[in-house]
Amino acid sequence: MRTLEYDLSMTELQQERAFTYAQLQAHPLTQSLATSFMALETDRQQVATRETGLLEKQFLGSAMVDVAGLGLGLFLDQFNHDLLVIVNNDRSALLYQRFFGGQRPSVLKRLAIGEQITTMRPWIRTLAELPQTVLHERGLELEAAVSKVDDAIAAETEAERAITDFREVGERKSFVDRFNAQRKMTFGRLAEMVHSHPEYNLSRDFPEQFFLRERRQRTPTIEGVQESIERLERELARQQELLATLEEEREKAEQARVAAAKALAAEELATIEAETAKAMARAAELKQIINK
Repeated sequence: MRTLEYDLSMTELQQERAFTYAQLQAHPLTQSLATSFMALETDRQQVATRETGLLEKQFLGSAMVDVAGLGLGLFLDQFNHDLLVIVNNDRSALLYQRFFGGQRPSVLKRLAIGEQITTMRPWIRTLAELPQTVLHERGLELEAAVSKVDDAIAAETEAERAITDFREVGERKSFVDRFNAQRKMTFGRLAEMVHSHPEYNLSRDFPEQFFLRERRQRTPTIEGVQESIERLERELARQQELLATLEEEREKAEQARVAAAKALAAEELATIEAETAKAMARAAELKQIINK
């Protein structure tokens, strides 16, 4: 008799319990042992209900992240439109480059939501400092969208922690431990019957008949394994190529963004210096007038 693994589904655990219960109930010598396996079903149902509730929270958390990501995508589309209007559709304009660099917004939308947030979170402060009213308003919208994403990710993370704890150290693990203990004790009682009831002429493997045997997997072949390796290698090559392309695009976009930020800062600095020089020249003129 094998020990039940913790990663068995609740349906598989139910099948294990039901099989043993039925076998015990059917044999007149073992019917008294069946009661405990009927009681285990009540525990299993309670654990299954609790697990279902936790899974629903996990699924909800994941769905909330997806919905928040959609909101972020809608923001990007509208923000890109507003920015292009301001720069007269000139994607090389410093203001446009400041946010998107040399990449299209669609590239940013394809990134994982965590990477999107990392890229877009600094925009909030930048947009708040820009003079254009529409961009200032977009900054407030982005702040709200980022907040929703943060809340959704936090909810998903908490739900994942709860289901993991439930399965690895909580109620589900305790149930499987109790189940295994009951199986082990029952196996021992059945083994004793082989010797204590010679009138039944029970075989040595009598106890094994009351427990489902582990399903045997198909025997692997050299050809099958080689085919699997080749398939995995092809998929790995495709993923590595995709990763290299995405990393290259991100690097180029980041370089363009940094260059645009520096250029924009230099332009602003030149404007300030020019205004300062003009003010100082005017101040000198006023001093001359005063001192005449």
